[in-house]
Amino acid sequence: MIHKMGIEQADGNLTNFLLGPDDEFAMIDEDDIRVYSGAIPVNVATQNLANVAARLAHHEMIEELLGAYLEKRHDKAGAEWNTEEFWASVYSWKQMFKKKRVQKNISPDREFD
Repeated sequence: MIHKMGIEQADGNLTNFLLGPDDEFAMIDEDDIRVYSGAIPVNVATQNLANVAARLAHHEMIEELLGAYLEKRHDKAGAEWNTEEFWASVYSWKQMFKKKRVQKNISPDREFD
């Protein structure tokens, strides 16, 4: 898991992530990657995951992402995870993306961002 390895992909655009046929995972845009000396802080992880999640079209997809993330997060920081804060961050990211699309004269209600 990238957060456990101390990696934050600040640009959560879905096109920055690839999933191979054997479920191997790759990030392809490394311009915005930040590297920490250990696992990233839980507040950074929350914002980072919310950034990616906000780009998903359906609530169920976000639930799946969050569930898979929390299942893999087996460190003491997992106890600090604040699901309410995560969902508030997802909402904030979604609002920001929508505002940016309106400013660029792009349809504000896209399925994926």
